[in-house]
Formats: sequence, structure tokens, C-alpha cells
Amino acid sequence: MTKLVRVSETHGRTGLNFERAKLGEAAAVQAAYREIIDYLAATVDYPHWHSENHPGSDLVAEWVSTGNLYVARGEASGGIAGLVALDHNAPGGYADAAWGIEAAREQVLIVHGLGVTPRFQHRGVARFLIDQIIGVARKRGCLVVRLDV
Repeated sequence: MTKLVRVSETHGRTGLNFERAKLGEAAAVQAAYREIIDYLAATVDYPHWHSENHPGSDLVAEWVSTGNLYVARGEASGGIAGLVALDHNAPGGYADAAWGIEAAREQVLIVHGLGVTPRFQHRGVARFLIDQIIGVARKRGCLVVRLDV
């Protein structure tokens, strides 16, 4: 059973809020991911999001509807600075990996689709997201955080 964690935090140093995406904002969240995908396509796309159209609108809608998508918003603008999906769903191959720490499924927080929108890059947003992810993991009693890439 997954514990629901109420998350809405403001970080004064970065001027960002971190909260779950709201049900009615799937389109805005998808647009933010599209900004990131387009930016990666025009620059360097190490994760190949542009060639795979990842994450797709169906996946984003699922993350929002399940309460697994979190957004970092600029306090002043309210614009989406960064996004991340958090759950316990490990992709194929995880079971075969030799992890340094073994943990039950509910003790492992998996990070999916972490991205920073272009206009907020180089402002500490990724670090802010990582700090918030670790906080969510602790509140949920997770022992491990793993990045799905």
C-alpha cells in the first residue's frame, strides 16, 4: 500500500514551489515537457527524448491522474520550472540488476521524466528537484531512490 504524502514546499533560496501536478493541468504539464523535448532536439539530446517523443501525452496524463507527477514552479511567475514523476514502478531489467542496496518494491522510489524547462535552466532547479525527491522518499519511508533513464 502506498502512503500518500502531502507535498507542497517552498524553497526560499530558489524561489520555487514543489507540489503534485493538479488533475486539470495535464495539458500544461505536457506543454512543459514538449518545451524540454524541443529544446533537447535543438541542442544535445543525450536521453533521446526528442527521437522517442518521451514522455508521451498518455504517460504524462497517467502520471498526473495517479498523483505521481510533481512540478517545481517559479514563485513569482507560477510557471513550470521543472517536472518529475515518482513511483515504485521499476522498468524491465531492474530485477536483474545487482543493486548495492536490496529493498522491497515499496521501499524504492523510482524517478522518471525528470526535466527542467529551458527558461529555468542554470538556476539550480535540478538540484532543487533532487532535494525534494529525497524528501519525498524519506517521508514515504523509502530506503533507496533510483533513476529510470
